[in-house]
Amino acid sequence: MSTSPAVAEHGQLGHPHLVEHRLRLQPTVITVCPGVWTVFGLSLANAHVIAGKDGLIVVDAGHSGAEGAELRRHIRQVSHAPIRAVLLTHWHYVRGIASLLDGDAAAIIAHPRLHANVMRAQQSFTGLRNALETGARLPESGPHAVIARAPRWRDPSTYLPPTHTVLPGDTVQLAGLEVEVLEGCFDSDDGLAYRFPHVDAVAHNLITGQFPNFGSLAGGRYRDPLPWLQAVAALREHPPQHALPCHGLPISGRQDVAERFALNHEAIRSLYDQAQALAAAGSTIPDIIRQVQLPAHLAQHPMLRQIYGTADHAVRAFALGEMGFWSGEPRDLFPLHPDQEAQCLADLVGNPQRLLEAAQQAQEAPAWAMRLADAACRCGVIGAKAFRAQLLRQAAMATPAWTERNTMLSLAQNDDPQE
Repeated sequence: MSTSPAVAEHGQLGHPHLVEHRLRLQPTVITVCPGVWTVFGLSLANAHVIAGKDGLIVVDAGHSGAEGAELRRHIRQVSHAPIRAVLLTHWHYVRGIASLLDGDAAAIIAHPRLHANVMRAQQSFTGLRNALETGARLPESGPHAVIARAPRWRDPSTYLPPTHTVLPGDTVQLAGLEVEVLEGCFDSDDGLAYRFPHVDAVAHNLITGQFPNFGSLAGGRYRDPLPWLQAVAALREHPPQHALPCHGLPISGRQDVAERFALNHEAIRSLYDQAQALAAAGSTIPDIIRQVQLPAHLAQHPMLRQIYGTADHAVRAFALGEMGFWSGEPRDLFPLHPDQEAQCLADLVGNPQRLLEAAQQAQEAPAWAMRLADAACRCGVIGAKAFRAQLLRQAAMATPAWTERNTMLSLAQNDDPQE
């Protein structure tokens, strides 16, 4: 049964789960416990602030110089102490460091691979796809505007490289406090988590209040679930009193923290094990994608809503990441470029115009309608791009995942920029 779109605060239309999620993302500073705060809702990612004996420790620094400065202004709502250390969970949220510090002399702590990953990202394969996934070129208001707050990728960076690198198992003294370094790999190979024993808190980028994103539409290297499963299992077995996530609201209470980590572990373990078993039995990648399903009690869980990552994307990523580029289907040993396939379809039906007509008649089967509409576009049929944009916008209204919504609406805008 289809779900009617809901309306967000600037007239955006989208899935009710996504709109509900967006309405929670109001910028605020949350007091987690005495001396620990979370700056929430400024961007896609949080920053966490821990009061030390002679200054502050801040975890993560925003997507840009502007965000770093905004983080500093919010931090000044709760403390005017100097920032003595910036801890980085991974390379995604490092571009605001100098603005965040604003002259404070601070240690910058990160994994040894972080700086190389930041440099690599400057010549990434995924720049344009990042813009699609984040909706960087979508309007600021109206039905097709971004719902989830978009990272400010186009703003200038004030990145500073790490002054010290650490690995899981290390312990460092910062701002007069002992900080333990834990395994934290998730969506990059430089992930770290940090335990603050004096308040029994762990800052991490391992789980959120949504389904974890193992298959980014923006692209990037394979997000291997095995190190993540180990790190999540460790915190499930030895939960802190406070979990401070990179994304989503902080969680307090050991039982609640343990249950949340267990929930995420069970979901990803299930998908990965199903995919592995089918691959071992000889299934092709398309068959694996079709057959692997999230168990019903997990698919319906409110803490695993597929607003950021999706189960379908995760399965695709696991299958491709473990099995390689060949799908296992014989026909994929003889790949056709989409332009060639479109011309073959047009030849088959006798007239490219019939591809558009067939697409318009197939709207109850959106995937097939999209294939036909795309073929009509490639054959230059008048009106085909506008219809492909219509299909993309319809699908964007139906998905709860902001990554899919932004990508679909951005592609639709490319096809039909006048709407």
